[in-house]
Amino acid sequence: MANLIRSAKSGNDWTQNELRAYNIHVVDQSFVEFFNQNQLPVPSVPPALRHFCETEDRRLAPDDATYALLHYLDLVQNPKEDLEAAVENFAFDLLEISSGKT
Repeated sequence: MANLIRSAKSGNDWTQNELRAYNIHVVDQSFVEFFNQNQLPVPSVPPALRHFCETEDRRLAPDDATYALLHYLDLVQNPKEDLEAAVENFAFDLLEISSGKT
C-alpha cells in the first residue's frame, strides 16, 4: 500500500487505486441507515428560488432572473466548448438568489 502513487486528479477520474491510497472505504447503506430516520423534513425554499424550482422550461419563466438562471442551468447540463463560464455564472446567480441579494 505504501507504494501506491498519489497524484492530483479530478474525483471523476479516481479509481480503486486512489481509494486504497487514501484509505477510503465505500459502504452501501439504505436511506434509513444513512440518515437514521425514515423520512427527512421538507426543506424550506427561499421565495426567490421558488420560481426556479417550479419552472421546467425557461421559456415559461415568469421573470428575467428565473429565465437567466434556467438558461445557465441548460448550458451547464449540455456543455459546449468555450462555455466553461456557464458553470460559474450558474453557481454565482444561484447563490446570490438564495441569499436574498437580488
